Amino acid sequence: MSNKGQTTTLAERVTIAERVEVGQSSREIAEELRRPLSTIRKWRQKYLREGRAGLFSQMGRPATGALATAPAEMKDAILELREKHPGWGAQTLRLEIAKDNRFAGLRIPSRARIAAYLKEQKKVRKYERHQNLPEPKARSVQRPQ
Repeated sequence: MSNKGQTTTLAERVTIAERVEVGQSSREIAEELRRPLSTIRKWRQKYLREGRAGLFSQMGRPATGALATAPAEMKDAILELREKHPGWGAQTLRLEIAKDNRFAGLRIPSRARIAAYLKEQKKVRKYERHQNLPEPKARSVQRPQ
């Protein structure tokens, strides 16, 4: 058997899936393909869970943006709320999205992910530094003589 840590090709993963369909055990497939049993089990489970689409390997985070896994409807709702309430920050937007019945049962993105999405969409304002207010001039107090 080959060592752990080696990558499998898409063709090998398809072969694993085909042999799973025929009814071969993970051990039999591992011996025939000369692959570690853990590798065969991994791709067997992915295939059974996700079908052929699960055979494509995805390493790392998808490079499609801050809210890549969020539904499009949720992204639209965040931008809509931001347009209506430009003073609301990411935390307030998150709370409002969580209250929305359309998104009940769905995972609500974190405050940081919403903030990153707003920045990505150029929906943030430049921070205006607070300025100290001028001190009132001291009045000379005249005492009655």
